[in-house]
Amino acid sequence: MANYLHIFLAMGGVLRSQVERLMQGFEASSAPISAVEWHQYRSRMDTYFVKFKELMSCLHDQYLPGLMKVYKAGTIQERFAPELQPLRDLYADMMAFQKRMNSIAESSLKIITPNGTILAPPFFKENIFITSNWSKYENEQNIKMKKTMNLLAA
Repeated sequence: MANYLHIFLAMGGVLRSQVERLMQGFEASSAPISAVEWHQYRSRMDTYFVKFKELMSCLHDQYLPGLMKVYKAGTIQERFAPELQPLRDLYADMMAFQKRMNSIAESSLKIITPNGTILAPPFFKENIFITSNWSKYENEQNIKMKKTMNLLAA
């Protein structure tokens, strides 16, 4: 039972470290990046957050309901207790990236277009960090996380 959460946290840790590497690269960059590079980075970020959503769904929608059919809530809570803080930390870190990305986009990160124009990095309607997309994403994840914590931490 606890092995699942170890695997979950490892997979989430990979996603977190990949996003962190992107953020650090953006923060360290002093020269504008090309529009093509920006597109690739946006696509990667979107993928990482889609995978995190899938990971959260797997835990909340599939794994925990299956466990609840086999084990008593107290047994599940006892076995998962040591991993609750790392789960909370992973979740908090992933949710904090949007605010950090906005700060980077508003301050230091610049894009150079094919015609040489330098501008702030744009996000488009399909990108995770568009305010409306992020609000929906964050709300969905908050609901899942609260329900998960209610099941795991009595």
